[in-house]
Amino acid sequence: MKNKKRGFTLIEVAIVTATIIFLIGVGLASYKSLLEKTKAITCKTNLRAINLALNMYLHDYGMFPPTGSDLITALAPYNVSPHMFHCPEDPVKGHPTYLSFYVKRGIKPDELAYVIGCPYHARETQSVVLLYGYEPQEVKNLNITLNGNPVEKGQSLTLQAGDVIRYFKEEGTQFAKITVIGSIDDASPLAAFSLPSGKPYGIFKINDVGEVNVEVLPGSRFEVVTPTTITGVQGTEFRVKVSFENNLYITSISVEEGIVTATLFPDIYEASLNSQPVKRGKKMILKAGDKAIIKKLYKLLIPAYLRIYPNIKRLHPGESVWFKVKAMDSQGNEINIGNEKIKWILKDLYQPNGKLLSNGKYIATSKGIDIIVAKVGPKKAYAKVVVW
Repeated sequence: MKNKKRGFTLIEVAIVTATIIFLIGVGLASYKSLLEKTKAITCKTNLRAINLALNMYLHDYGMFPPTGSDLITALAPYNVSPHMFHCPEDPVKGHPTYLSFYVKRGIKPDELAYVIGCPYHARETQSVVLLYGYEPQEVKNLNITLNGNPVEKGQSLTLQAGDVIRYFKEEGTQFAKITVIGSIDDASPLAAFSLPSGKPYGIFKINDVGEVNVEVLPGSRFEVVTPTTITGVQGTEFRVKVSFENNLYITSISVEEGIVTATLFPDIYEASLNSQPVKRGKKMILKAGDKAIIKKLYKLLIPAYLRIYPNIKRLHPGESVWFKVKAMDSQGNEINIGNEKIKWILKDLYQPNGKLLSNGKYIATSKGIDIIVAKVGPKKAYAKVVVW
């Protein structure tokens, strides 16, 4: 009797195929989970190194380092390399993820003061922040809206008079409201999260001239950061105005109700509370009816003329372009301005069609039109990108 070779039945083939697919799925899920954990560890390691460097810099100089690209330069002697400012979750390779989320502190802050954070790490409901003196930790993200529409944290916004920004608690109730009084070309809803105690913490940064009215629910922590000071409250109503005159950035603070703490940077030009001089590096306590004025000298020469080139650029999705700036004085002579002194802004942030990096590189992602702004002090120049 001959032996007959028996092949697989259709059912057996289906079972084997399903088993292989299942094992591949489990393997991919495990790999994805491991990859996410590795990225999380890298992100926390980066922030831990930055935290140590910030403390060492503060010890050596008696103040926190500057903002922007200068932060990378300032921390370089403390074994912090440029790649440590990049979170592996950031889709743009080499982009200094953390730079726009740094808040320079004027003097040694309290232990729960926000210093720097990462918007990409972990789940959408969480992010990693560095509270002064603490190890990097995960906190619960809170929502921010502009005129009822969700806002990405850390994005540069162009705001008009009448615009309203709201910060919400975890349960969905509002804890802070910002009403724009005078238009602002560059402002950022920097962060919104819950402290370990559950108290909401919000930060709003004004990088340009403009004016806002701020209302904060008692029991909430909120800060308005300007070029000269950090105005912090735990429930009050106040107004902040930033102007630029005679090469000075001027922040005016007036309190409607409650109590406001204004932390002055050591490098300010001068400050006063109710027309009385205040020493640099001090904290001012303002009550209802009080008014403070803080001035800071802008050290870079303000150009009379500023231009971006190319002025108009057409790109396809996936293509990129490097924008450059030409600055001239009133006599028509070219001024050499380092890129670290240039603030790059992508104006259309409701539905941006690309990403603008801090070094002037624009990467197109979808079809549409974006406006590029280069800012040196109060001086601005504009360019247009058409993605088609």
